[in-house]
Amino acid sequence: MTSYFSHLYKKQSGYERYICALESIYQRIAPKHCFIASFDNENNTSHSLYHLKDGEVSDNFSYPLENTPCDIDRASNKICFLEIDLQKQFPEDEVLVQWNVDGYLAATLCSPTNTPVGILVCLFENNPNLNDEDKNWFKELSNIIATEFNYQLKFEQQQHLLSRLNIGESISNIGTLQWELDTDKFEFSEQLYRIFSCAQVENLNLAQVMSVLNFQENIQLESKLNKIKQKKITHLDLVLSRKVNGQLQYIQLNGQLKSGQDKHGDIFFATLRDISEEKIIHKEQELSEVVFNNTTEAIMITDKNNCIIKVNPALESLTGYRQKELLGLTPSVFSAGKHDQKYYDDLWSHLEIKGYWKGEIYNKRKNGETFLEEIMINVVHDDNQDISHYVAIFRDITQWKLTEKRLTFFANNDTLTGLINRRSFSQVLLEKTQSEQGNPFAVLYLDINRFKEINDLYGHEVADLLLCEVAQRLNQVVDNNDVVCRHSGDQFTVLINDLSCIAIEEKAQEIHDLLVSPYIFNDIIIEIILRMGIAQYPESGTNSFELLRNSNHAMSSLKRKQRTGIAVHDKEIHQNYLRKINLRNDLKEAIKNSGLKVYYQPILASNSKKVIKLEALVRWFHPKLGFVSPVEFIPIAEEFGLIHKLGLFVAQQACRDLQHLKSLGHDISVSINRSLNEFRHDVDQKLEFLQLLNKFNLSASDITIEVTESVALSSNLNANETLDSLHDLGFKIALDDFCTGYSSLSNLIDCKADYLKIDKSFVQSIETEKNHRAVVASLITLANQLDIQVIAEGVETQAQADLLTKLGSNLLQGYLFNPALPIKECEQYISSQNGV
Repeated sequence: MTSYFSHLYKKQSGYERYICALESIYQRIAPKHCFIASFDNENNTSHSLYHLKDGEVSDNFSYPLENTPCDIDRASNKICFLEIDLQKQFPEDEVLVQWNVDGYLAATLCSPTNTPVGILVCLFENNPNLNDEDKNWFKELSNIIATEFNYQLKFEQQQHLLSRLNIGESISNIGTLQWELDTDKFEFSEQLYRIFSCAQVENLNLAQVMSVLNFQENIQLESKLNKIKQKKITHLDLVLSRKVNGQLQYIQLNGQLKSGQDKHGDIFFATLRDISEEKIIHKEQELSEVVFNNTTEAIMITDKNNCIIKVNPALESLTGYRQKELLGLTPSVFSAGKHDQKYYDDLWSHLEIKGYWKGEIYNKRKNGETFLEEIMINVVHDDNQDISHYVAIFRDITQWKLTEKRLTFFANNDTLTGLINRRSFSQVLLEKTQSEQGNPFAVLYLDINRFKEINDLYGHEVADLLLCEVAQRLNQVVDNNDVVCRHSGDQFTVLINDLSCIAIEEKAQEIHDLLVSPYIFNDIIIEIILRMGIAQYPESGTNSFELLRNSNHAMSSLKRKQRTGIAVHDKEIHQNYLRKINLRNDLKEAIKNSGLKVYYQPILASNSKKVIKLEALVRWFHPKLGFVSPVEFIPIAEEFGLIHKLGLFVAQQACRDLQHLKSLGHDISVSINRSLNEFRHDVDQKLEFLQLLNKFNLSASDITIEVTESVALSSNLNANETLDSLHDLGFKIALDDFCTGYSSLSNLIDCKADYLKIDKSFVQSIETEKNHRAVVASLITLANQLDIQVIAEGVETQAQADLLTKLGSNLLQGYLFNPALPIKECEQYISSQNGV
């Protein structure tokens, strides 16, 4: 039968032989379709190479093998003939239905190793009724086709390999050389000339080669090649470098000596490959590895299935896991269980859409400790834009978050009491006024009167305890939706919500009564004087600024009248505020234009009744308002920062007038009052007084600096240091209003005082109040023993003067002798009293 197929071998090409074979099949058994196909085992598909339909060449096609007759034939590796209910046997084979196939004949085409590589198929619309002879003929023909098929496959593989070898050198940037040792002749490949950018030269010798190559390591290379020539070594593996256009080019040389290969004798073969880009990449990889291993941030790399493949030392340190423990696991190993599934679903959704995700996650260490991390996850894609890896970079922000929380607390809250601070309260009030729909509310402004004296007397610790207790009582008495604030040192503000005017006043009274109840700290019992101002929305203001300002004005109206209690902001308080603002402006002009006067109240010796000292007192005669009491305008000067200029004006005028009196022969001194605000760090009182002495030719002992007990013993270090320094220079120091605050007799010892002034409240009741008389007597006795002179101020009757003299008061001052006088009248009085 083989001779029957002899005509196939006469065909000139494989294509002709294949078509001839298919035509022979059609002529003998007349299939509807007849084709030769190759197997794509990787994808489980088949691709037709040659196809006849009704004996004519037709288009090629591809089809899946699964659940088809071809798949069974491939597995059996035999002739397969199917002729009954073919479509029912293979219902998933769409080709059988589309082509109306009901008969099937096929033979698997195998390689010499019996591996299926293709198939010869005949498809019939009707039962072909093939006999054994037809089947044997078909089998023999399939063997011939299989032989041709394998030959073609091998030929194509060889051609493909040759093609790859031809272009491989160019693609890989590898050049080759051979060196005939006996003749010292070199041959370069074309690619090697291209690598070194030089023209082709025939029959190069070693010296010429070294010149062409021009490596920085030429001496080393030439030495190695000479050893090759001497057969001391047979292999070379070097990385060489040369400069090209200012850039280093790296060449890897691999060579081997082959002995007696042909008539040329020993030959050294070598490849030279440009590895410059690899060097750059390698250096970048080394740098990346250094960064990866030394960065303080944890880095984790997972594959596309989110399985961990690499972590850095920072992650090991952070989590307590070693890399070998984590490989193959998912990041869920770190989960602290603090996030629900939706959190992670949203994370992955964002990753899928955006390609990255940044956020915060609670995770846990190997020891079970939970920590909060800030994490950035990026998706890495391969060249096909398929996900290949995920890279996560994160750091522990637990302490940072705690610090942020503390800083936020400190920014919004008072650190001592825990209440919100003024800034936060203003913000709350602003939001309240902007969103309020007419519901009434009020702002309460609370002030603890003479808190500084409590601070000076009992110390900072007790004062702080008092403030904390006040804060606790406020929180106890207000409702949950009310807001309590420590507005400043000894002042608090409260936002009271949703109460009528009457209810607000009742609530304020409840707060007042609770806060003025005694405070007990160990053996110390403290009672405070509380002043409270109320501003109601919207009557007293429609924004936060107005409400705070007007509640403060209401509280200040009580402060000016020196009484405790509660004041509701009204028109009268508002008018008083406007008067205060106008007086502030006019006082600025009066100080600037010398619109103030300095009067002097004489201080007399109790025995001789001679004028020993004068107290300088400022007076203001307003051009429109007339006389304005110091009780009114001095607090304004204090509040609006005018007190220093006012005090300097009084001091200059007092020194000028004292110089005049001394020029008339009067041996007296002058007392000048100073407030705590005049001892600011930016004001050098010592320098100012020394300049006044120099300007008016006075001595330090001519000036007495009169301060209240609270100023002399305040926590203001600048005030204490300045008073001590002035006293050391010879200035006299007088303590005013002694015993009117939280006084301590030990204060007399601590303070370098030359004079002690007994307040007029004790002097005026000395005749009728036994206790007051006892206190005054004790003070005078103690002061005399400490070499401190006593000045009793506010003396209005002769009986008071006589009693004070009897008790030992050195000096007297009061309306009994004279009120404060202008300098001319004071001059006349001094002359009449002192006989000068």
